[in-house]
Amino acid sequence: MVPKYYKGIMIPRQEAIHRRPGRELQRNRTRRDLLAAARELVGEGHAPGVAEAADRAGVSRTTAYRYFASQQALLAEAAVEPLIASIAAIVNGATERDPVRRVERIFRQAVPLMLDRAAQLSAMLAVTLERSLGENLAGNAPLHSDSWIGAFDAVFDPLRGNVEPPIYVLMTRSLSTLLGIEALMTIEDTCDGDRERTIRAVSDAATAMAYGFLLQSRLPEKKQA
Repeated sequence: MVPKYYKGIMIPRQEAIHRRPGRELQRNRTRRDLLAAARELVGEGHAPGVAEAADRAGVSRTTAYRYFASQQALLAEAAVEPLIASIAAIVNGATERDPVRRVERIFRQAVPLMLDRAAQLSAMLAVTLERSLGENLAGNAPLHSDSWIGAFDAVFDPLRGNVEPPIYVLMTRSLSTLLGIEALMTIEDTCDGDRERTIRAVSDAATAMAYGFLLQSRLPEKKQA
């Protein structure tokens, strides 16, 4: 595991070793091109394989397979990336200044989106676990990437100037875990598969977490013994 720094806090993530900035940018562009090609083909009514996406993106097939070892990996990630954009739009569109009410509103809108895409998220999790067991660590699963973290960047926007940056990042990252497929499926199971109860349970957990962070941010510093 190679540490990745995000606004002052160290975040573990799987990453290829000895990457250079220029090569990293090229890798990111290639990945984006392959995913865009896959989504384009899906929009045309196809379920493209890696080779088809490579041909559409103008990327060599050999290179494409370095990024996506299977059709499942390609299609799962292609489906999840637009979801990240939708979550970011929900977070950035929240107008509440009260942190707890803001979090409640965001999660009430975000949880249904995640549940609607449970199959794709489960597939993405399977791909991630499979990738973690192999030697090819190129790229990151979307729900563990900087994009996912960035989608939650404004969730506690009213508190941004009142807490230290590393604490702010920790708070937003902690909240994001409640929308992980592992947490969602566990909570859904405890709610006997009831969708509305699941949405309410996840939202309640998020607001409780937000309230706890709010209390903590307002506590006076402990005096040195």
